[in-house]
Amino acid sequence: MNQCIINQAKELIPHLKKVNSKLQGESIKLFSDKESIIVERRKPVVEEMLKHLESSSITNCNTMIDAEAGFGKTYDIGLWSHALAQAGYHHLVAVPNGNLVEQAKKMIDGAFTVDVKTPKTVQEIEDTLKVTKPTTIIVTHDLLLQQENYRKFEEQNGEKPKLWVSVDEADSINKQQAFENMCKLDAKYPTTYLTATPKKRILNRCGKIISPTRSSRRCISNTIKTVNVIAKTNEREKFNRAFVVNVAATIIPLITLFPIINSNFIFSIVMLPIWWVLTKITGVESKELLLRFAANVRSLFTREKSSPAHEYVEECEKVFNYNKLVDSDNPLESVRWNIQSPVGENALILVDDVNSIINLSFALQGENNLVYEDGTRYEVYNKFQPEGMSYQDYRLKLRQSNFINCIKKQHPGLTEEQISELKDKVDFSDTAKYLEYRVMHSMIDLTLSYLMRCDNTALDKQRREDLGGLIEGVKDKVSTANDDNIIAFLKEKGFSEQFAKDELLPQVNTVISALKTSNDDQSRLIVDNWHLSKELHDLVEREEGVLHSLSSFCKKNKCIFAGLGKNDLGIETNKPFFKITRNDAGKYGVDYCNYDQGDLNTLAKYALITIIDESKGRGFDSEYNHVASIFTDSTSQFNNPAGALQNLGRNRERNPNRQPWFFAAGGEKIELFVDKVLAKLKSAPQDFCQEVLFPATDRYNKLIKNRMGIELGEKIEIYISENMDALGNIDDAALKKFSDDSMKEVYEKVHDINDFDVGKTEEDLRKILKSTEKYLCSYEDRIKNNGKLSCTRSVLFSMGIAIAKVMYYLWSGFDYLVFLAKAYNVDKSEDANAKAYVHIIRNCYFESSVKAQNMLSHVLKIAGENDDSFTQNSLYEGNGDRCKEKIISYFQSKQYIYALDKTISRIENKHLVTILKAVDCRDDADKMAQEIKDFLYDLKNLNCADFRKKHYCGCSYKMSNLYKINNQISMVIDEVIDCHKWRHGVISERDNFFGDFVDTELRENCGLRPKLKTNHNIFKVKVNNNFSELWRKNWEERSRQRMVLGTAMLFIGLIVSVKLIYEISLGYTMLLPSLCGSIAFGPLVLLCGALLCGITTYLVKGTFFLFGIPILLGELSKCVFRNGLVQDLSEITLSFGNNAFFYAPKSILQSFIFEDATKFDSLSDMNKLTLIREQDKAKCMNEVADKIVATDLSAVLVQPTTSEQEGLVLN
Repeated sequence: MNQCIINQAKELIPHLKKVNSKLQGESIKLFSDKESIIVERRKPVVEEMLKHLESSSITNCNTMIDAEAGFGKTYDIGLWSHALAQAGYHHLVAVPNGNLVEQAKKMIDGAFTVDVKTPKTVQEIEDTLKVTKPTTIIVTHDLLLQQENYRKFEEQNGEKPKLWVSVDEADSINKQQAFENMCKLDAKYPTTYLTATPKKRILNRCGKIISPTRSSRRCISNTIKTVNVIAKTNEREKFNRAFVVNVAATIIPLITLFPIINSNFIFSIVMLPIWWVLTKITGVESKELLLRFAANVRSLFTREKSSPAHEYVEECEKVFNYNKLVDSDNPLESVRWNIQSPVGENALILVDDVNSIINLSFALQGENNLVYEDGTRYEVYNKFQPEGMSYQDYRLKLRQSNFINCIKKQHPGLTEEQISELKDKVDFSDTAKYLEYRVMHSMIDLTLSYLMRCDNTALDKQRREDLGGLIEGVKDKVSTANDDNIIAFLKEKGFSEQFAKDELLPQVNTVISALKTSNDDQSRLIVDNWHLSKELHDLVEREEGVLHSLSSFCKKNKCIFAGLGKNDLGIETNKPFFKITRNDAGKYGVDYCNYDQGDLNTLAKYALITIIDESKGRGFDSEYNHVASIFTDSTSQFNNPAGALQNLGRNRERNPNRQPWFFAAGGEKIELFVDKVLAKLKSAPQDFCQEVLFPATDRYNKLIKNRMGIELGEKIEIYISENMDALGNIDDAALKKFSDDSMKEVYEKVHDINDFDVGKTEEDLRKILKSTEKYLCSYEDRIKNNGKLSCTRSVLFSMGIAIAKVMYYLWSGFDYLVFLAKAYNVDKSEDANAKAYVHIIRNCYFESSVKAQNMLSHVLKIAGENDDSFTQNSLYEGNGDRCKEKIISYFQSKQYIYALDKTISRIENKHLVTILKAVDCRDDADKMAQEIKDFLYDLKNLNCADFRKKHYCGCSYKMSNLYKINNQISMVIDEVIDCHKWRHGVISERDNFFGDFVDTELRENCGLRPKLKTNHNIFKVKVNNNFSELWRKNWEERSRQRMVLGTAMLFIGLIVSVKLIYEISLGYTMLLPSLCGSIAFGPLVLLCGALLCGITTYLVKGTFFLFGIPILLGELSKCVFRNGLVQDLSEITLSFGNNAFFYAPKSILQSFIFEDATKFDSLSDMNKLTLIREQDKAKCMNEVADKIVATDLSAVLVQPTTSEQEGLVLN
């Protein structure tokens, strides 16, 4: 910069010193008839500017003021105008748009006595600059920078006017020509750039950066990485370390001791004390270790989802922070002021995606296990309960533990009894309940503010310094309260009169009434208004509580969503609502909020509600001490380091008596860019920008550019989805225009990121378009692979399911042999239901039937969706046959026909009639059975047109023969599955629910059994999975004497059998009579006892799995492995696995085989069906991809300017 300009700028120093000397106290009026300004915000800017101008080494007097939106940078401009006017300078101020021109003029006129003009043309700017009197000139960016207008500012004799330029929101100048003109302007005139999001190209134009607020931040900033519940609790409970230690401690003895001992039983006895010692060292009990290991294995194949919204909620609940505000010997007073938690503070929660909004609605309503898109979070944890408790109880215990640890750390001298008393004073409810309490606390503060005529900060200060005095003051004021004064007070706050009267007045009166009627202890609780107080919360929870009348208002207004953007959930755009609900069918509903926008904004301004919003303007004028940003994607605006600083700035930290909080919660497996920025906030401004902010922003921008191709593809995909009808028709010209416009938007964004480097932008744009082509062309593959496991998980899953099936079918095979033996005589029976039941078990396999059910449900779903689309868009008119054949194509697909071949086709006609009668088709079952068989034949042998004429002609889809027959098929397949469930003893969740409260016989009568079931004995032949249940049932059905005798024989036979095996294994020689006696009183007595008790099958299975399987596994190891040590290791490992299988609940295995495995096996065929529906869309995307990659970039790119070639723009 020209030294002459620098010397001229130094003329400002005495005037700045004069202004600085006036900036004293909390606030000041520089002019008696103007508004006051906040000193602590303005003074740091003036002082830093003075340091810069007074520096002897100054070479560039341009400055950048870096402060978040809402900090009051416009007042800095006004104060600077005041100082410049004293030195005879004009002040040219550029703001982004016309609205901000008027806003800036109003704010500057309101606080400073300066001459402000707002010219609308360049000529008016020139005329104003010719005036001798210093003037503040406010214009838009476009007016100042769209051309080289600075040349016109010079007077006719070539002299430059005394002018200082200020550019507000300089980061919004994202056009190359405008930025170059700005660079030329700041080379001739000293310039101040004001921004909330610093950019490298702006900082390079400046000699000084001023960050007035960042170094004084008190806010605790936490970043939250999302992981699933099992992985998160693994880390917390140190499972990974314990598992590794136990495995290592087992393998080493296996290698060293087992070859010597060579006995599984003795080796297990040797290892028991070792495992016991390990549990004490690692702090993880054996049972917990095994349960957690099983839960981890299950979680590999169960697609439980994680959610940053839920993670944020759980983090808030468990965090307790010590911040010494009072020095008191009273432990309760110390805890009340010095230990704080974000769960008690009303929050501003920032979200920018549908996923997070819906998940947040679930979490804030207490639906902690529900996740968007029909997912769950902790079903696996609750199923295994590795810590011996449900996940909800685990979280409660964690919250209490963190609070106790916080107390112990700061007050080590307290006894356990004292700590317990303090714990009882704190409410450890979850966030869903605390949201109601937050409203209650805010309403109390609002009432006290009315009574004492002071804000929350002043109230907290008086509570902390003189609570007794505040209580007395409130008592004196309570009697003076009346409705008119309350409404007037609320109107002053900004509420409409109607809202104040209808919604807020009754609540304020409730608090006033409570203050009038309550005793001293209750009054003290209310006035103190401790946000974590259990006693205070009881006053609103209990029906007899003095604040109970607040309850309904608190529940209704505990959180408000400011609105949802464009979505496909049927939710109105940008309309406020209280919550989102989801029914059993997966449909979403909304409880809308009809508050006036002004009242909603005022509620938010005074932190009277927890509000969820994505607006960039929300929060900068509010009193929230708790702000959070939640996002699911790495490319979210909230993961942008500059955006994170903006979000942090929404926490104004106005109340020094409360701990301010900021959370940034990112989705699973995303790259967080905000963590390091938040961790180094207090670095020197220049170092922070160059060493922290800009490198993080560069990494974020690199990711943004890498994702732009996919995002462009997603944008085009959404456009095609929304504009292509169900028959595949779309406006090609409109699609081309949309694609071209989208590419230009991408170019402008990349050009801005690259600081207007045309060559780099062209290179990046080519990569982006190539990525877009790849994304669009992958549409078919994405549909085919939707929901499938990764390669690694798929291999592990396949191995696991193969082992599980082998073990389970060996287990149930004994019962199947018994079933076949007893089914032999069923054909001679007159019970048609029993015959059909046996026929189903013999001919329709359980797994195939479940897959067919999945397939049928999917076909009916997409056929119904197509029918709805055709009807809503009137496509049946003129395209009836084509629409119908589109629906028929799903039913004539190979996948659907194959599913029916494995089920319905295998059922003989007479048995099909019986099944139809059982499922309530009694009147025309014979006719319906024949129609189903004919339908199956037509599916395979008729072409689409002929099939339509026969089964789908002249009527709507839901009235057609096609729909009717498939519904009957669905009922038959459901009955087939119920029959298999009955035989295998599979218990569904519904059965489990009823099982806890309802007798078995009553449960069967309630419909939790096959409809074919009769009293025939064949229905009693089931897979025996539970020995104790089997024993209990037999004890009830058989005579007591028989069971006692059978039990005695079992015991005697077992003892003698063990003795016989022991003597034979040691090689003892036995006389023939002794051997015969041992056999008679051993195995034979054991078998007779089993027959008497009715557990023969179970005994055979147990013997086989305990003794036979280990022998088989040992031989298998010898066949597979040649090394003796490896053989021993594999044998003992397999033996342990076999023992675990024997003792494990078989319901877990059944669920794995018949639910998880069949679900994943069905995915491939279901996805192929989906692809049939989406084939027109896939074709269109391929065509668009070809056109995009062939785009001539010369029509998009901006050519390098002369200034860029000369290197004027500094990068």
